[in-house]
Amino acid sequence: DCNYIVLEDVKNIYKKRNPFAFKNQFGHCLVIGGSFEMCGATILSAEAAMRAGAGLVSVSTLEENRNLVIARLPEVQYVKPLGITFSKYQSVLIGPGMGHSKESQMLVEKILKMQISNLVIDADGLNIIAQNNLHELIPVNSILTPHIGEFDRLFGKSENGFERLEKARTMAVKYSVYIILKGKYTAICTPENEVYFNSTGNAGLAKAGSGDVLSGILCSFLSQSYSYKNACLLGVYLHGLSADLCVDKMAQEVMTATDVISNLSPAFKFLNE
Repeated sequence: DCNYIVLEDVKNIYKKRNPFAFKNQFGHCLVIGGSFEMCGATILSAEAAMRAGAGLVSVSTLEENRNLVIARLPEVQYVKPLGITFSKYQSVLIGPGMGHSKESQMLVEKILKMQISNLVIDADGLNIIAQNNLHELIPVNSILTPHIGEFDRLFGKSENGFERLEKARTMAVKYSVYIILKGKYTAICTPENEVYFNSTGNAGLAKAGSGDVLSGILCSFLSQSYSYKNACLLGVYLHGLSADLCVDKMAQEVMTATDVISNLSPAFKFLNE
């Protein structure tokens, strides 16, 4: 029940594009986040979702951030935080740069109670769940993407990495969710009590924004009708592969999350070889 993701596994998952395809076949992602201080996190997620193949991407953030988002990403649509019509979207990401304001907490709880499908929860979305003990509201098959600190806040501290991994497996089964425990050899824990360790990635990802890029990629693959598990496997592998391609050109210390997004194109071409 423990597996190691390698290139051949991912090539068998990856769907090559039909030359007659049109944008609606690749889904519409909604990225929700971005406090006034951390609008960049939402921008990174939205750009990653777009670069990973989503047909359309919308961003819901504070009105003060609207011009920043559109200036950086003219391809995305802006959605006001109030009155979102969730049925329009094939996948939803909540959390990047969201902050811990009362409004953010209310919004996360509202979204969880709606029990929408194809939900990715990252960053402050996870922290708000931990802070308000909203675990039981997490929709079945949601994808959670905690780093070690976020995981410990969600499910309690562990003595070591082995204990944390076993706890992640237990929680994935208990709540019927996919938990992507980020780190060296990122572990994907499934509701079926399987574990998939990733073979790509490097320490250059130890930089602000890397997780926002991953969550955007995952949201993109869900919108493109990949299964929950396959979206996790392909997303985590491709994210790490993009980082590995970065170090062919630059030192790990220099890498940024934007560099990882820039290398999604050669990573996709690698899968097509």
